[in-house]
Amino acid sequence: MRESLGGMSEFKAGFLEFKLPIYHAYINLLLKQESPASAFAWAQKVKARALLDLMAAGKVDISQSVSQAEQQRERGLKLRVGQLNGQLVGAAIQPNVEKEKDRLAQGAVGASRRRAATLYRLALCQIP
Repeated sequence: MRESLGGMSEFKAGFLEFKLPIYHAYINLLLKQESPASAFAWAQKVKARALLDLMAAGKVDISQSVSQAEQQRERGLKLRVGQLNGQLVGAAIQPNVEKEKDRLAQGAVGASRRRAATLYRLALCQIP
């Protein structure tokens, strides 16, 4: 359900806030069932999700604690991700373009055959 919110990070953070009592109840249930490791794991998942949502929304600035080399590496990786996404989109579109070309060519062949058949019938009518 959360994935259906797409790139709307404010709504994702709000979604988590809305669901937080459910997570708390589940973690408390795990503690009551004497499963502290599972409770801890779920608590960490919820905290990580909240942090990721904040970072995606641009509300967390980690650039001060990151070296210049790491910032440069991040920029390079973001650029590479953009390039790869472009390639993926291009690869996804290309088969559709080829299919459309085939469909148009088949339509043109069919139209040519119909015209040829019509001309043939007309020619037959012209024969005494």
